[in-house]
Amino acid sequence: MSQGFTSQLPIPLPVAQGGTGVTTSTGTGNTVLSTSPTLSVPKINNIADTNGNTVLGLGAVASAVNYISASNNATGSFPYFASTGTDTNIDFGVYTKGTGKILLLSANTTQPLAIYSGTSYQHTTTFQFSNTAASRTVTFPDVTGTVNIGLSTGGIQAWVNFNGTGTVAIRASSNVTSITDNGTGDYTVNITTALTDANYSAVALCGFGVSNNYSGSNVPYVSGPVDTPTTTSYRLQTGQGAVGSQSGNIIDCHFVSVQIVR
Repeated sequence: MSQGFTSQLPIPLPVAQGGTGVTTSTGTGNTVLSTSPTLSVPKINNIADTNGNTVLGLGAVASAVNYISASNNATGSFPYFASTGTDTNIDFGVYTKGTGKILLLSANTTQPLAIYSGTSYQHTTTFQFSNTAASRTVTFPDVTGTVNIGLSTGGIQAWVNFNGTGTVAIRASSNVTSITDNGTGDYTVNITTALTDANYSAVALCGFGVSNNYSGSNVPYVSGPVDTPTTTSYRLQTGQGAVGSQSGNIIDCHFVSVQIVR
């Protein structure tokens, strides 16, 4: 009786009749069953853990052409996620819910972050941190421009090279917004990001730009501070006089350089 019954069943058994319904671990149909099946272009809404809780939810955009690729790698190389698709240049977005933060976790104590850039990723910017048990907060200035590193203590906090004749013009600078022309040979250096306090050291030089003109009573000099220094400004004057003389003339200088150290 059992032999007569089984002889009428199709081989292999369809899933609806208690069989596996497959003869291979590769398939593209609605049902593919095996210990380690290879799925070709499956449609998945989410991936759950062994408890049935969602681990990864997959969104759907009807006109999507760009997507995420995930890759493993060989010994000594790192696995990665990458932007892939038909567009030439594709950004990679990471979003949080509400006011949640983006967290990067690393057990590296001094160099936990490196950014590779360039056509072939040939440039490396490594973020170096002190190996300390304390937590630190780095606050960026609320301005548009170049971020100045090291505004705490122990280094040059601001510097400027400017033309002090005619219409005052900055040649190059760092953490200096502008130069105020207060009159002949009288300038105020305006600092972009306020310093910790006004107890800094300022070093200034000036020159006429003529190599053989520094003789007799024709020697340029800088005096300052003219006013009490503040965390956002430093005022100085440039002049011309003889070395060792107690008198001189306040004049505009073609080359004026100021460095502020704290």
